[in-house]
Amino acid sequence: MMRFIEKYSKGKKIPPKQVPQKGRLSKEIEKKCTKILYGDFALKAAETGTISSSQYKSILENILKKVRKVYPMYVLFNPGQIPLTQKPVKVRMGKGNGKIYKHSIAKIKKERILFEIKGCNNNTAKHIFKKISNKLSIKTTVITNKK
Repeated sequence: MMRFIEKYSKGKKIPPKQVPQKGRLSKEIEKKCTKILYGDFALKAAETGTISSSQYKSILENILKKVRKVYPMYVLFNPGQIPLTQKPVKVRMGKGNGKIYKHSIAKIKKERILFEIKGCNNNTAKHIFKKISNKLSIKTTVITNKK
């Protein structure tokens, strides 16, 4: 609710505290996703970009189902943040965004950790993350947890 300042005749509105928009991660969560939290090795984004839900599903179906049987794997992003819309061809301008696609995208910032793996050696982790990075549309790097 908006409050009014009663000193003046018109009454000026004081806005409430600003809440982050729906679908966006707060800055605290973004800072937490730049360091390894759960695993020994991680796949980090080397550039900003977007990851579609079809890329995410292909990673889950092909790679993570095989890997999760042997090693615990952690996925640290959600592709369902931003729905995509598009208007049909030969439609006049105006009257809203258009229909929503079945898939959506996730905006990935630079230095964000996407996947983590625990309990494997260096060569297998690099091999698994190379397969995952081939399916992604952004450049990635493999990092290790320094203990």
